[in-house]
Amino acid sequence: MRFGTGGWAIDGALAEIIKTLLVVQQSDPTLSFLGTVWANVKAQMDSIVALDTKADGVLTCDQFNTYDTAMSGSNTFIGSYYVAGLRSCAVMAGWMGDDGERASEQTQPYLN
Repeated sequence: MRFGTGGWAIDGALAEIIKTLLVVQQSDPTLSFLGTVWANVKAQMDSIVALDTKADGVLTCDQFNTYDTAMSGSNTFIGSYYVAGLRSCAVMAGWMGDDGERASEQTQPYLN
């Protein structure tokens, strides 16, 4: 982060998860690329899900982002990225045969 004391930009982290899904959909029919990055995608999403302390699909913690200032509380900017990231991760988990645990625990409560 250029300003502040926060760690990493959550919108950028979620965007990378979403972009990974798009890359795989567009150019990885054999899932070879996804196989090489899947462990990192899972770890990234697990780190973000851990910020959802109420497990209600809404991030209310300080959310350091690429706007160089932290947002706090529920908001549609980070909230939209969060839901899209959860869904993207669930789709990729299904492709990787990891859908039982990840898709149900991380996404189902928020996407129904």
